Amino acid sequence: KIEPRALPAPPPGILQVNNARLPQPLRRFRSRNAVFTDTGSEPVISYPPDGARIDLGYNGASPQSLALKVQQGRPPFTWIADGLPVLIAVRERQTYFTPDGPGHLHLSVVDRDGLSQNVRVVID
Repeated sequence: KIEPRALPAPPPGILQVNNARLPQPLRRFRSRNAVFTDTGSEPVISYPPDGARIDLGYNGASPQSLALKVQQGRPPFTWIADGLPVLIAVRERQTYFTPDGPGHLHLSVVDRDGLSQNVRVVID
């Protein structure tokens, strides 16, 4: 028989907080009972599509904004570009975002339940 042992203390400098105290985009873990509750379906990024190459006019004088569209999921939504939140608590299913410049862009959307979807696009 194996006796249970306590976990070791965390390393110095580690911040421990309850999931409910985290900012909404970081709330990934749900309660043990969440498996048995209906949270709807996960968000689906309908635009831009994964793998798309989108010309926003960065070769010209003034670049355009990128349309972002989400279906399903439950608002509010948080949009994350390359790991940084760029639009927080958006209730609309269509919004706009202007990337810093051309190149590869990793976009994520997280709904109020912490469900998410990602796409990768190339901005010109």
